Amino acid sequence: MRVQSWRHPVLEWGFAFPLGFALGIVGTALSVSVGATGWPVVSVVVLVVVTDVVAVVSTAWPTLATAVVCWCLHSGFVLGRAGELAFSAQSWHDALVLMVNAVVASVVVATIRAALSYRRA
Repeated sequence: MRVQSWRHPVLEWGFAFPLGFALGIVGTALSVSVGATGWPVVSVVVLVVVTDVVAVVSTAWPTLATAVVCWCLHSGFVLGRAGELAFSAQSWHDALVLMVNAVVASVVVATIRAALSYRRA
């Protein structure tokens, strides 16, 4: 008897990174519109969700690249102004949060995919 395994569709780099880029822009715009310049943690939370979405539909490299872009958007438009990157203690802390989240999300999603694709003979 053959056991069918469920395969999660994974977006390739060429689709996943632009998706993360676009979601990062939308997330940053929404964050700024609800007042994230006064409460930067709102922007970080939204961009963590964006990074997690990319991790679920893609692999580790697009997820890490999306986290970098999200940090640039956060630093440039929430902490800084007019796209000028802000290099402050808050900025480095937020970069660390986004990168650790991207790594952990990628590992968790890869582990879940491996468990779901496991077949018993």
